[in-house]
Amino acid sequence: MKQNNNATIFLDIDGVLCVYPASHHNFRVNPNHKVSEFAGKNLKAIIDKTGANIVISSSWRLFPEYLSDLIKQLGTYGIAWNQVIGITDDLSKDPDIKDHIHLRLTEINAYIEKHNIKKYIILDDFALDKYTTDKNFIKTQMHTGLTEELRDRAIKRLND
Repeated sequence: MKQNNNATIFLDIDGVLCVYPASHHNFRVNPNHKVSEFAGKNLKAIIDKTGANIVISSSWRLFPEYLSDLIKQLGTYGIAWNQVIGITDDLSKDPDIKDHIHLRLTEINAYIEKHNIKKYIILDDFALDKYTTDKNFIKTQMHTGLTEELRDRAIKRLND
């Protein structure tokens, strides 16, 4: 394992770890919010190869029962609860926010600035590239999630 305790993964859940059949266009088809096995293993591989910690940027952070369940699910893949080092602040009351995509990016950028994060990746299925050209943004797809290809790109980015 490469040790890089300053590396951070900003993690969305739906569309990254929880994936949905291509025939469905919303997240309600997976009411149990189960982490896909391949995505859980790919996230663990990123952590193992980079030493990165996790900050939850998903809206799951706003629901204690979801967050608690997520921590348990990550544990089944060998990701320890203390590797989740934080959550982004809820800035939804900010009058300058344009939409939910802008909100997510603003919350991540605020965390980066507040904690002086230098090395990070953002794993999200939102089209954050609508508002940023950040090379650390790795876009997943709702129906495929965190694939091996994206895992390898994340590892490369964090280890550069």
